[in-house]
Amino acid sequence: LFDPLRSCLRFRRKSEPERFLEAAAKLTLEEMEKILRWSDRYRTVLKAVASGASSWLEVYEKRGELGARFQIESTHLLVNLVKYGYLERREDGSFVIQDPVVRHVVARF
Repeated sequence: LFDPLRSCLRFRRKSEPERFLEAAAKLTLEEMEKILRWSDRYRTVLKAVASGASSWLEVYEKRGELGARFQIESTHLLVNLVKYGYLERREDGSFVIQDPVVRHVVARF
């Protein structure tokens, strides 16, 4: 039997905030693609910070299989991500993704 309520719930439209977030995420990802073309290691750093790494050492420990060269580059990558506005460095030296749209995009990597 046809149930109009169930039919409406199954195909509900996205709310205004959801549509806004998706549009903002799309634009943010387009901008992020520019730095990700330079080095995929930016993705690794962003994922590490999004997963809870807040210090340089914690980011380095979550590097995966990137090897020893990542130790040298990680400071440079963190500084650039702060400069580009994707990360924020707090007074205690920790790093955080402050922008909720950037957090949303990184969570989908």
